Amino acid sequence: MIQSVGQHGLNLKGNQLGDEGWGAIFAGICGNKDSKIMSMDASSERIGPAGSKLIAETLRTSVTGALTEVNLDCYALGALPIKKLKGTEPDESLDLAQKGLRVASAIVIASLISDNGGLTSLDLSNNALCGVVQSFGEGGTYTAEGIKAIADVLRVNGALTRVDVRFNKIAGDGAAQLSAAVLGNLKFDMFNKIPIKKMRADSFTELDLKAKYIGVEGAMVVAGLIPVMGALTVANLLGSDLDAESAKMLVQVAKQKGISLCGIQRDQTTADFSSQGLLPPDAILLASDLSQAVITGALTNMSLACNMLDEEGTKAICKALKHNKTLKELDLSGFVRSNIGGAAGAKHVADMLGVNSGADGYQPSGQSA
Repeated sequence: MIQSVGQHGLNLKGNQLGDEGWGAIFAGICGNKDSKIMSMDASSERIGPAGSKLIAETLRTSVTGALTEVNLDCYALGALPIKKLKGTEPDESLDLAQKGLRVASAIVIASLISDNGGLTSLDLSNNALCGVVQSFGEGGTYTAEGIKAIADVLRVNGALTRVDVRFNKIAGDGAAQLSAAVLGNLKFDMFNKIPIKKMRADSFTELDLKAKYIGVEGAMVVAGLIPVMGALTVANLLGSDLDAESAKMLVQVAKQKGISLCGIQRDQTTADFSSQGLLPPDAILLASDLSQAVITGALTNMSLACNMLDEEGTKAICKALKHNKTLKELDLSGFVRSNIGGAAGAKHVADMLGVNSGADGYQPSGQSA
């Protein structure tokens, strides 16, 4: 049954129309220049990528001027401003952060902004563009269809210079395609809070991205730009919401140039990284710094207390410290929970101590002395 939601709205929720059905409904509305329908609500209908692409194309080529809002996802906040996305109602900046947008919305957004020459800034952060919902735990099924659509449009849209897609759990091939699109578009100024234009201009000797949560896709962009930054000696990428592979990618390019990834200056003797919420990928970055005497040769005291390094991170740190001859004090203590991954992490610490007897003060767990 068709349900009316106001004079110019249409709500067809709960009819299980499927991708083809929803595609046909949107085609009928968008192909009617006399249509008075201003909003469409298809939320909670689980419209798939195929249906989303049908809807996206009908919205892009729509001849009706009435339709202004479409909701394809689960929340009322997720209504898409159709005219602003298309550019028929010009706006240089669109903030669609924290709208509950999912894969269907990502596909539609990509289609609508493809010909929008006036939109320069787009914020899509804190959504679920890959289908993974983060609020109240993690759920949903990962798919890169929406992110790949966004990547495709970033390759060709010459107007967009600032884009933010952080906190969307982007990974794998989706992250790779997105980062490649950003790196291939020389007009980009800012991506995920990364100052791309200034990085290309080699404007930094130090790059501070600490706790910017640039994500896997952001790490790939930074890794692609570091080789052209001849003046850079110190970067801080701790708290970037990385995975192990993106952290290792950064390590690979940084080691070639002797660049710190954790903000450690070459004459620094003490480093306090306690209570910073550091995770195993952060430990991989720290291990890179600790393994290079040119970066941490002056370091004698370091605290990693009260983090969440777990076994994987502890293993990376201990491996890097096996042959370190300068560090005298190391704090790996935990609080409430184990910092080093319990007994499994302790084995890596013991292995490190069996090779390196240089550390005078080592605290694996409990409170610092």
